[in-house]
Amino acid sequence: MNRKGIIAILVVLILVLGGVIAYFSGVFSKDTVESVPEGSQSVGNVIEYDGKKYAYNTHLTNILFLGIDTNDTLDKFSKPAHAGQSDAIYLLTLNNETGEVSIIQINRNAMTDIDIYDKSGQVSETIPGQVTLQYAYGNGGTQSCWAAKQTICEMLYDIPVDGYLVMNMEGISTINDEFGGVTITMPRDYTVIDPSMTEGAQVHIMGDVAERFVRYRDLTQFNSVADRMDRQVLYITALMDTMRNRGGNEVYNTISPYLNDLILTNLGPEDFNTMAQFSYDNCRIYQTPGKMVDTENFEEFYINDEEFHKYIVENYYMSMS
Repeated sequence: MNRKGIIAILVVLILVLGGVIAYFSGVFSKDTVESVPEGSQSVGNVIEYDGKKYAYNTHLTNILFLGIDTNDTLDKFSKPAHAGQSDAIYLLTLNNETGEVSIIQINRNAMTDIDIYDKSGQVSETIPGQVTLQYAYGNGGTQSCWAAKQTICEMLYDIPVDGYLVMNMEGISTINDEFGGVTITMPRDYTVIDPSMTEGAQVHIMGDVAERFVRYRDLTQFNSVADRMDRQVLYITALMDTMRNRGGNEVYNTISPYLNDLILTNLGPEDFNTMAQFSYDNCRIYQTPGKMVDTENFEEFYINDEEFHKYIVENYYMSMS
């Protein structure tokens, strides 16, 4: 597949960003996970949960979107810990049977096992850390994308992640302006970001304001990442609809010059045309459940495994009984 076309979709989830698309209705090229996390009861597309068997819903396509906190060119080699952190992490799920769209927001501070890679691309050690660090501890470029996808897939109880779209900070304002900006009705007062963003105001977002809107957070406030995640969803869904209305060919021509610089993806051009068939007005948003803990140096988010696992089973599998 030609990678350039898919770039368009990444724009969508910028936030990036973050962050379109992989195997879908036989059009996409599926990149499956090769290993099953320790303790998983999955065998192929079948799992056992709470004493019952469930089959994975093969009508679903899952795309991972990452927004990386760097202005560096994404497609380059980096020393471990220098590739940038994934400040925005979203899983977009498309149901090609029902037409439904949903997004899982994964808290950047969620604690998990982080693989640290050496210069040869091999795992040198595994440490506990915030999931945002996994991209950084790869070697940059597609290797960091792959490493992040593998780790996040395990956090999602091994559901298949069919593709990824990654955007750096510079890409936010650049892609926003290429599509003429987005208009968002402010659900609360955000004048700390821009004076025009009073509660209830309809604001057309252009230029550097786009990056501030999706990236700003008050570091003096505990768990300020939660408010930022709310704004990112507002922006992402608005941008997705704007792109959808432009049509696949125009989006491709607009975005393709930024591939491998501001954007990385393993998806193909026809994928965006498929994604344009979906409406994002009623997109269902789900935030990883859990508790944020303020440690001496960092905020750490601990996922409620029981609640999250139940959500995954109920929404990505079908009972076989």
